[in-house]
Amino acid sequence: MKTFTHNFLKLDLPELTSSTLDDGSRFYKSPSGQWLPSVTTVVNHEKKEFFKAWRLDPNNQAKGLRAQNRGTQIHGIAERYVLNMLDPSTEHPEAMKLFETGFRQELDKHVDNVRASETTLWSDLLGLAGRVDLIADYRKKRSVIDFKGATQPLREEWIETYFMQISTYAVMWEERTGETIEQVVIIAAVEDPQITQVFVKEPGNYLDRILEVKAKYLADTVKSIQQQQKEVK
Repeated sequence: MKTFTHNFLKLDLPELTSSTLDDGSRFYKSPSGQWLPSVTTVVNHEKKEFFKAWRLDPNNQAKGLRAQNRGTQIHGIAERYVLNMLDPSTEHPEAMKLFETGFRQELDKHVDNVRASETTLWSDLLGLAGRVDLIADYRKKRSVIDFKGATQPLREEWIETYFMQISTYAVMWEERTGETIEQVVIIAAVEDPQITQVFVKEPGNYLDRILEVKAKYLADTVKSIQQQQKEVK
């Protein structure tokens, strides 16, 4: 197994307190005491009603749970691997097999100089917070790297929210550290067929879209509060 170089940035970045509401929305408490919505909550807001209806089907519930478990397993393996802490004998066999099929080789060849792993970040500029998978060099460029699991090969038009999410982490990292992120990278382990996909984008390409969905999220939140107030009266 490869031994990754760790150059963790020595910053006094606190582990932010988080809170998850009944509807699945997550918030992080910034050092200033302000509760900020998570990046995931905001970028998935437009599809919230769709997924709410989708989950009413028991078959979809089972598919969703399986996908969630697979994603969690792949993410955990990748995290432990780049931290030089992976013990294959303790991992889920199917997830480990999927990791070994291309995913590991991608990390071995192209990822190093780990700066941060599973770190909570926030942006006062964007009013958002979240937890980044990995800040490291990918092909010798400083990158935000996100690990994903997928049932079938992904298409770019399906995963705009992924690009928005990790591009937001790029803004957060620069705001907190002064270091510029050159690119954002998604590495996905695909189950059928067993392949690894890699998507590389420039984070600045998604800033306008992030601001757009944030404005929509805030407007809908205000409407929801106003409606609840009317019902109480």
